[in-house]
Amino acid sequence: MTLPPEVLATAMRTHQKYFSCLQPDGALAPRFLFVANNLAADGGKTIVDGNERVLRARLSDARFFWDQDRRVPLESRVGALAERVFHAKLAGLRDKVARMERLAEFLIQYVPAPIPNGRCAQCGSPKADLSTGMVAEFPELQGIMGRYYALHDGEHPAVADAIAEHYRPLGPNDSCPTAPDSIVVALADKVDSLVAFFAIGEKPTGSRDPFALRRTALGIIRLILDNQLRLSLGDIFLKSASNFDRSLVNRCGTPGDSLAFIAGRLEVHMRAQGVRHDLINAVYSVLVDGLPEDDLVRLMARAMHSRIFSAPMTVPICWSPTVGLKYRSHRIGWLEERRNQSGVTAPGRGEDAYRPARRSRRARASCARTRRFRTGDDCLVDAARAG
Repeated sequence: MTLPPEVLATAMRTHQKYFSCLQPDGALAPRFLFVANNLAADGGKTIVDGNERVLRARLSDARFFWDQDRRVPLESRVGALAERVFHAKLAGLRDKVARMERLAEFLIQYVPAPIPNGRCAQCGSPKADLSTGMVAEFPELQGIMGRYYALHDGEHPAVADAIAEHYRPLGPNDSCPTAPDSIVVALADKVDSLVAFFAIGEKPTGSRDPFALRRTALGIIRLILDNQLRLSLGDIFLKSASNFDRSLVNRCGTPGDSLAFIAGRLEVHMRAQGVRHDLINAVYSVLVDGLPEDDLVRLMARAMHSRIFSAPMTVPICWSPTVGLKYRSHRIGWLEERRNQSGVTAPGRGEDAYRPARRSRRARASCARTRRFRTGDDCLVDAARAG
């Protein structure tokens, strides 16, 4: 039980298809479960002994990798990444690490919390654990083992957490990094991968997405929206593209292609949030200085506000200038519809002929209390709920 719990659980699940057990406090228990499809005469004692012997050998191998990997500092393994090919057209992982370092220094200015100078120079560490024996045996532990090795080498805890979290989010249900170091490294990794594969022409087509670029794009969107990063995504892509050979980018793809791809993934994200397709088209039609909007936070906020003002509304819950404008526009449309249906207007009464029924005394008193104690922002929320 001296190994990290992730190593024990992965060894049991991956190699032996065992179930690991937890103690009441959430710690890993020294027990495991397995399923046998035969009935033993000795009550299963021989089967249990055999499985324990096999698992003991597997954990012994893991313990060997654990001891051997900690003898070499993690930072010294970065040079070995040059021997690992990232893609045939994109050289090795060491080149990717160098691009990530330059892009991370550029992204620091967009993170609200300050990051000490020089900390992002250790951006190569997140990929260094790929050269360890433990990750070679258990690829699922990439990043996780890097955190343990970084802490063993005396690295800052924020750097160790960034190593473990820079692959996240791995899917729609995965947690998103919130620490400044983790955000910068994760965003640099994903932006570099997206721009790199678009630069060599490896774009997703239909159901074909061998490099999971759609998941990468959704990861970029979640990192920006969940952490409310106010940045120009077009500038980020241009900075990332400047780290590549210019002839390669001009021949196979441009940063504009990556931005258009992000816009398509953001449309999927908006639909999952309940935004109608016509509102999405209206939001994308707005240009900033003649160019499409590339501030995802502002774009998403504009879509949410459009959804509020497009919702149907009959009687305002309380009054504010924005809610009043919305109510009046709905009322004008309602009056015109009634006039078109009837063809005439009641003589001498004008709009009063189509005025809604007067509310009861209790409803008027409730509205007066609401108007007295609520602000204009609260009115917008109530209007959205009523719609």
